[in-house]
Amino acid sequence: MVIGHYYYGKLLSKIISYVEDNNRRYFHSDPDQLEIRSWIDKFLFSDVYVLGFGYDYAEMDLWWLLNQKKREQLPGMPKTKVYFYEPAGDDKEIKHKLLECYDVEVRTLGVKTYAAALAKVDGRLWEENKKMYEEFYYKALEDMVYRIKLL
Repeated sequence: MVIGHYYYGKLLSKIISYVEDNNRRYFHSDPDQLEIRSWIDKFLFSDVYVLGFGYDYAEMDLWWLLNQKKREQLPGMPKTKVYFYEPAGDDKEIKHKLLECYDVEVRTLGVKTYAAALAKVDGRLWEENKKMYEEFYYKALEDMVYRIKLL
């Protein structure tokens, strides 16, 4: 699904309104009794595992939520984490560093892929990337299961 800039802006304004409308509930509820009413609440107050989603810079709604999650950690509530699973790569280094600024734990799991632009030109690198991504996804699923079981 592709959403244009106009609709992303509308979506972001709805998310901001939702958070502002629920601020009183967030800050005046017993942290153990906070009622989760939407995916936005779940994102803000639970651990989040991101796999298979690139966190493109244009997805401003999700970047805004990352900022909100970091900025408004409720007192008395356990600190929640965002785990972002993506292989390392020269074309991903800046994005990974930016995500870490938002307290996102970037999990590369020791896998590094070739830059997409380079792999598209060289068929051998393209095939090698496919194998590395398959390995990465298996490792990521194992890591998620391990982390969830620790809870």
